[in-house]
Amino acid sequence: MRDDVIRVLMVEDDVADARIVREFFRMADDASPIDHVGCLADAVAWLDTHGCDVILLDLSLPDSVGIETIKRMSRAAPHLPIVVLTGLDDPDFALLAVECGAQDYLVKGQGDGRVLHRVLRYAILRKQFEEYARLAGARVKSIIELAHDAIVALTPDQRIVLVNPAAERLFGWPAALLLGRPVDVLVPERFRQRHRDHVAAFARTEEGSLNLSRRGELYGLARDGREIPVEITISRTPSPEGLLFTAIIRDVTERKRAEAELRAAKDAAERALAELERTQARLVQAEKLSALGQLVAGVAHEVNTPIGNALTSASFLGDRTAALRARLAAPGGGFRRSELDAYLGEVEEAAGIVHDAMERAGRLVQVFKQTGTVQAEGGRRVFALDRLLEEFTSANRSALDAHGVTLEINCPPGLGMDSHPGALSQVLSNLLANAFQHAFGAEGGRVSVTVSRDIDQIHICFADDGVGIAMDDLPKVFEPFFTTRRHAGSPGLGLNIVFNLVNGPLGGQVTIISTPGVGTSVLMELPRVAAG
Repeated sequence: MRDDVIRVLMVEDDVADARIVREFFRMADDASPIDHVGCLADAVAWLDTHGCDVILLDLSLPDSVGIETIKRMSRAAPHLPIVVLTGLDDPDFALLAVECGAQDYLVKGQGDGRVLHRVLRYAILRKQFEEYARLAGARVKSIIELAHDAIVALTPDQRIVLVNPAAERLFGWPAALLLGRPVDVLVPERFRQRHRDHVAAFARTEEGSLNLSRRGELYGLARDGREIPVEITISRTPSPEGLLFTAIIRDVTERKRAEAELRAAKDAAERALAELERTQARLVQAEKLSALGQLVAGVAHEVNTPIGNALTSASFLGDRTAALRARLAAPGGGFRRSELDAYLGEVEEAAGIVHDAMERAGRLVQVFKQTGTVQAEGGRRVFALDRLLEEFTSANRSALDAHGVTLEINCPPGLGMDSHPGALSQVLSNLLANAFQHAFGAEGGRVSVTVSRDIDQIHICFADDGVGIAMDDLPKVFEPFFTTRRHAGSPGLGLNIVFNLVNGPLGGQVTIISTPGVGTSVLMELPRVAAG
């Protein structure tokens, strides 16, 4: 079968005319199958069980005549093309037939098989195009009807010719009252001239669409007089009446409200941040003053005892010397050798007290200087951490034995650091001294130093199995002058120095975990290569 073969249903009551049509097809070497029925009712029944590509319809049938025949056939087969084949040669009637649904109009006896085949083929194509256009129109109509955005179509003189349901809801106007009216009814008065100018300018350009939202704030006008913030995009389409403008209008009321709320929230947050920064500055200043007060009080408390002892001894010596001088100045004054020996003994004792007091004061001053100015002794260099720990163990062997404490070192061999070994040694020494003084009693205990590496970080855990730290005291252990053993001469600066050295030259972080009765762990996280 050839590609141009079409299936034809011929509705013709005259058998002779039907034979002539078949002969036309045969003479044109057209193998298209032709099915023949003699009335409209038979054609409708045939279509219920068969298919075809085109209907060749006579208008003078036993059960239907004239234009009504076309209408009835169109209702029975709305998707099939109909070509009228009749004996009536009337151009006006032919035009009416096409208007009522026929694709073409042929007069019997005019043309041959090739012409008939060509007309039928063209009729099929035109019907297909009509179907495509109908389906496309239906889809466009569905899109317009279901669109969430308002859609309004305008004529060249900006009169409304289409309004979708979303536009009715947005503006509060029924479509029947808007159709044919100028679009000005939907635009606030102060924007009308600008809107007309924009659309007129758009009509003169070659652009496919116009986004009015880029030109600043836009507002639509509702039926009740409310102004509605909107975004508008206008496209243009040629039509028989000229350019047809289609405006897609989006209600941005909620977005504007959200933007306003966001701006208000941002302003409130900025005000809160500014107030927080001011409060923070006040708190920092108060904290500085508080820390300074605590520092002064601590220094005063620690220095007060040796200085007080020295002053008391010096005052005693002054009083005894004044009394002795008075006796010598009195007539007949003098004293026995035993009294002189007693006075010299008191002088020696007082001098010893003064010496010890001043020596203790001097040591305290050195500790205060060390606390106030954290410096890493020996500078920065590359060193092996396991070797440093070995040297630390050897240097503290006698102190460990004296306190009955065992020290266990767990460090990967050859683990190198580029840092401040002097500062690290000082940290370990202070932690060990703190453990001696606070963690253990006379029975001693165990201390371990465990080292691990995580990429470029060194983790050191200094742990003891001593009495632990009370939970209330744990947050204050790094504060200067905080101690629970002031009565034993502890100034409370050891862990403060540890904190300053770890966070200072070593460039790391330190935390303490402790469980009363179980022990304390000091966790240090240090960079393998110090920053400075």
